[in-house]
Amino acid sequence: MALDVNAIRSEFARLEQTNGCVRLDRVPTREDIYARWHWNRQKFCEERGWDPVKRKVGRYSFLAGGVGQPDIKLDEPPLEWRFNFDPMPLGWFDHPGARAIIAQEDQDHVFLHHLAAKNLAGWVDRPEGSDIFRMFTTGLCDDDDTVMMRELLANIHPEEYPQLYRRDALSIWHIARAALDSQVRRGRLSWWLNLHAVKPQQEN
Repeated sequence: MALDVNAIRSEFARLEQTNGCVRLDRVPTREDIYARWHWNRQKFCEERGWDPVKRKVGRYSFLAGGVGQPDIKLDEPPLEWRFNFDPMPLGWFDHPGARAIIAQEDQDHVFLHHLAAKNLAGWVDRPEGSDIFRMFTTGLCDDDDTVMMRELLANIHPEEYPQLYRRDALSIWHIARAALDSQVRRGRLSWWLNLHAVKPQQEN
């Protein structure tokens, strides 16, 4: 999929003007994510005394700054999957589509148990599937819950994301809340969650 270079440059200019202010007026586009990556990389170089010109990032890049000739190839996997960023705030998932529960509760929570066994294999007192279900549905109770959920969501395979709500009585809202509360920042998960995000209506 082609990138809108002008949109990247416009968003990069906004980031420079606002010192990187996160915009909450819309779900980030691919172009927004590329602009944010370039802004972060330029800041990273400047903070460490590295030369952003040599690294062709930020305002010294073709994509964000219009400098030089296009010398990029769209990477596989794409940047929006590799670059870590937060999903939209929880209010963006508070709508009927994201709140919908389409599967009956699995009393044995087999899929969640499988995920815990695979991704938390080395943990002392590893949670059961029922523990993971409780974390999703009633929230994270303590630091142990938070760390375990962060580890779980950071490591499950992207093709398993939809299975979270297709195999047990969970909703997109439950998954988004768990991701936000555990502060997991994985681009692929945030990108997937944001496909279900809807801008909240302004209250009068």
